[in-house]
Amino acid sequence: MRPNSLEKTDEQYHDEDEAQSFLSNGKEDGSYVALTQDEASKVQGQVSVDNGKYFVVPHVRHSLHCVNYLRKVAYDKYYPTVRTENKPTVPTFHMHVDHCVEILRETIQCQGDLTPVPHVWSEGKQMYLADTSLVHTCRDYPALMDWQDERDEAWKTGKIHN
Repeated sequence: MRPNSLEKTDEQYHDEDEAQSFLSNGKEDGSYVALTQDEASKVQGQVSVDNGKYFVVPHVRHSLHCVNYLRKVAYDKYYPTVRTENKPTVPTFHMHVDHCVEILRETIQCQGDLTPVPHVWSEGKQMYLADTSLVHTCRDYPALMDWQDERDEAWKTGKIHN
């Protein structure tokens, strides 16, 4: 994964809203994957069923939804409804923030990326600062999204069925 820059301004993040589709490969946050009944029986917890399809969201997609949501919270002047969304399917603002923080904390701890992060002394700040311009070894995210698209198409064309 390519290094990230901490030098972006809130205006640049807002201007890049369209570019944020990289979070979801052009799909809505948290796109669902349809499972067969046999596949769903192996999932931990209850899985919703609709028209013979059992729906889940891959954890990576849910985590990216939370990253995007917290981004909107951080730049709420561009997303004024983020604090007041009032839909039956959306938790209260603080519940949603707490949920996303907890999901991301758990994910980070479970993934346990051990890439060494060097710290460099900053004379101006009189402290060590993390040099996060590191290259990480990652799963092939575009390949995961291609798999999800192919699976969706297989359901539509009847190649996968219960």
